[in-house]
Amino acid sequence: MEKDLKTVDELLCEFNEGLNSLVEAVNVSQGIFDIEYLPQYAEFVPHVIEGLKKAEGLYQRANIQLKNRIEVVIKGKGVAKNPFYDPSTKKIQIIPQGFNENLSRIVEVLVHEIAHYYHENVISGGFKNKAIKDQYDIAKQEKNQGGSVREVALDEYNKQKSLVKRIAKKIAKEGLVFKLERFDKLINKDAIFTYKILGYTGKDEAEIEIIDVFEVKGNPVDYETKSKYFLNRPYYYPISTVAGWLTKEKDQFNYKNEKEKLEELRLKYNDIASGKVADTRFQEWRTDWLPTNYSRKNAVEWFAEMVTAAVLEPDSMKPYVRNWFQQIMKTGKVPDVENPSE
Repeated sequence: MEKDLKTVDELLCEFNEGLNSLVEAVNVSQGIFDIEYLPQYAEFVPHVIEGLKKAEGLYQRANIQLKNRIEVVIKGKGVAKNPFYDPSTKKIQIIPQGFNENLSRIVEVLVHEIAHYYHENVISGGFKNKAIKDQYDIAKQEKNQGGSVREVALDEYNKQKSLVKRIAKKIAKEGLVFKLERFDKLINKDAIFTYKILGYTGKDEAEIEIIDVFEVKGNPVDYETKSKYFLNRPYYYPISTVAGWLTKEKDQFNYKNEKEKLEELRLKYNDIASGKVADTRFQEWRTDWLPTNYSRKNAVEWFAEMVTAAVLEPDSMKPYVRNWFQQIMKTGKVPDVENPSE
């Protein structure tokens, strides 16, 4: 079997990495961090140092002592922009172009990636620590009780999106036969199409067939033209589009108003996501044990989000969760969970 051909960008990236490997790296220290970079990335180093200093200061403010020295490498890799912890090298890798963006956001990401380093290299058992995995398994079963402004806005949007989808399926129900007048480019005429909805795809599309076509003036389109262009083939349209067709004259399910509400919620969420409206990430938790939606992903990301919340918003944890967490960070061992009522 032939190997997949690489793109030009991938080949250029490999070529540049090969050239870079011939250049001697530069090393510099900042606080607990040992930073390695290639000369061509020297202009980014002051920004990286500023970000690392802020992240370390936040850990100190939260009384979390980062005992070990942490290796940081500055180099490009593909189109990624955010820093990330690489378990294979035990280093935090920083993508140069990422530091041209919002520094406060980069600092938040650095706090998260340092948490990964701490989890693997300081806590007993590292990423395989069974007690942390077990507590995560308990935590992920909890139902959302709140959350940040952004996450609550996303909840509202998704709830409304599901409602609009359910209504659309009631309107554009399977087996429905309906007529629609529209201009068609193939025959260059206004025509009345008779459609039948055959079913739905997994992409929220309606599968439709055309049963017949008439000119608006009432003259039938000849069978040869119909067979050539329209009949005996499936067509696929978004369910929302078909529901829109069917509610132009009569809207018994209030579909148009619900779609307008959906658009309002989409714009509201976008304003928060873009920073136009202040968010409360890490201040208001999804549950007692889940800081964010992202913390549901797996035990490693859950613990890093816990650390990030404790560092950025130390008062956001419930007291019994905070006690459990602080014991881990002080001793590197995972204690039993206290009864929240005690």
